[in-house]
Amino acid sequence: MVHPRRTPWSTLSEFTHVHDLVFAHSATPTSQLDALETINVWLARGNCPHAVESTAALLTLVLRDSNSPHHAPHSTHDLRLAYAMAIVRFVNSLVDPLQTTYFARSIASLAQQIQLPLWFVELRHQATHENLPSLGVLRDAARQALDWLYTHYWSAALSSSSTTSTTPVLPPLDLSPLRTLLLTTYKSLSKSTLRDASLVGRTRGEMRACLGEVERWVGENSLGGVGAGRERAWEGVAEVLWSEGGLVPLAKKKRPTPRSPSLSPDLLALWTPLITHLDSLPSASSSSTTFSDVLIKRGLDILCTLEGGETADKSYVACVSAWAGELVKDAPVSLEPEGEEEEGEGGEGGVSLKGVIKSCLLARTPAALGLIDSLFASRSQSPSAAEDAALKDLIDRTTPLLALARQVSQSASGSFGSRVETAEEATRLIDSLVSRSADLASHFSPNPPVPAPAPPSSAAQGEGRTEEWPRRVQGWRKKPIGALPAGGFAGLDLAPLRCCSLSNVVQLATRAAWTGREGWEKGDGW
Repeated sequence: MVHPRRTPWSTLSEFTHVHDLVFAHSATPTSQLDALETINVWLARGNCPHAVESTAALLTLVLRDSNSPHHAPHSTHDLRLAYAMAIVRFVNSLVDPLQTTYFARSIASLAQQIQLPLWFVELRHQATHENLPSLGVLRDAARQALDWLYTHYWSAALSSSSTTSTTPVLPPLDLSPLRTLLLTTYKSLSKSTLRDASLVGRTRGEMRACLGEVERWVGENSLGGVGAGRERAWEGVAEVLWSEGGLVPLAKKKRPTPRSPSLSPDLLALWTPLITHLDSLPSASSSSTTFSDVLIKRGLDILCTLEGGETADKSYVACVSAWAGELVKDAPVSLEPEGEEEEGEGGEGGVSLKGVIKSCLLARTPAALGLIDSLFASRSQSPSAAEDAALKDLIDRTTPLLALARQVSQSASGSFGSRVETAEEATRLIDSLVSRSADLASHFSPNPPVPAPAPPSSAAQGEGRTEEWPRRVQGWRKKPIGALPAGGFAGLDLAPLRCCSLSNVVQLATRAAWTGREGWEKGDGW
């Protein structure tokens, strides 16, 4: 059943009419202006595809730049700025909907996925971070962008009678043959050789054929061959390996435990040859990303999205965390800035320890924060850790952030809406809140608070003895009541009465006293 979708145009004929006004051979600047007016109405209605919006922006600039009497001449710099902004929004509107994973992918790989020429990405980078391109380059880019939109959106929408999709929709990967190859064939062959080393020679041909089938699946599901789309195919392999029965054993007794958090030697020997073989395959064009990098990112995606609730399998999380630590243990501490990405957590480069820790701190899930502890523990035990200045600096900078992230995570996960049944539970809850408040105050306050003096004990009071209260200020001395700490007394005198002498005051006081005395004798009281 095809569900109806909301579009800014009422009928398909309206969409076709605008297409003809813009791209038909008989199109004129006047007809294109009429089409722009209709598109502006669509934009005002809302829910307009980004491709239509980019078409309107680029076409407006082309008409403004032409020798049309409908527009006044503009300066060269203004045109360059307008063209550059239109190109940047054109590229961003196409690649942003494809950023569906927790870790951002490079714009170049996303552009290859939708068959967008890479020089558009380079032009976007230059217009954003470098000097503005020349006006001639921008004019040519705008016209080629309109051609690309005509081919990949307008014509495709008319041919398929579906005018709501802004980007080509890729079919989902068929992982069923890959699950059979990895979780059944490869796993059984590898287990047999681990149990009996004499079977290595006999099963070598079958193992080679199995790995060849895996390579063929990766090649068939890579868009454009070896370079384009290879990362998408590797993501499918990583999804299969991270499922139960792959890197995470089905039997929970074979998974890491809090007492033994490391991976078993048999589990490492089972899957390490496959990961090494996939790393040896050619990577994407102009990219140093390996299969291990994709596998690490997928594992971190799992750890950074688990909230650690009751539904989370702790043994599964522990196994994923152990594998992530094993895969990251040999990664460099940091990577040199390259292109737009400063680190390797989502760019075209590999994975770095600094990038992994940054992602875990931003996620603040218990599993992600626990991975940071295990990474620091394993790296600190390495022989070269004492001489690694970058590692020391990273640990020193991360330790206070890790403690703060744990406090924020505990505060966010606290069940303040839970019902308190007994007085003991209420007391414990209040004590924990007071303790947490004191810890936060001492962490952010430059001067630690002075502890309040303790009241005398009941036993001492019963024996007639009182404990001396501690002095809050050093150098405190006894002074009369009312004396100031710096010496002297506070001026508490009232302002003198105007037009009243001392004798008048005495007379008034005497009269008030006698009047009060007479009232007292009458029983009225003072």
